Amino acid sequence: MAQLIVWNLEADLVRELKVRAARQNRSAEAEHREILRKALQSRGVGKTLKQLLREMPGAGTDEDFARPRERGRRERRRENGRRLREPLRTRTLSQEPER
Repeated sequence: MAQLIVWNLEADLVRELKVRAARQNRSAEAEHREILRKALQSRGVGKTLKQLLREMPGAGTDEDFARPRERGRRERRRENGRRLREPLRTRTLSQEPER
């Protein structure tokens, strides 16, 4: 078996490891091995995003989530009874001003 030595651990971390090991009736070394084993075995074992999405329960139809049609400023003003501004009258340079 290979050995692993971990240097410069904080005292609080070592204390928590020993407390956790005592709760499981293990030595700190055995608890350390179990933590590493679980952390490394859990990689890639989970479900894919596609699998998770397929397992989700139905939440309605597409129509339930449809966005209302976006109304323009003129349409909103008409609905609220506001007066619309007249469009600006522009003149070209060739036109003479009205008197």
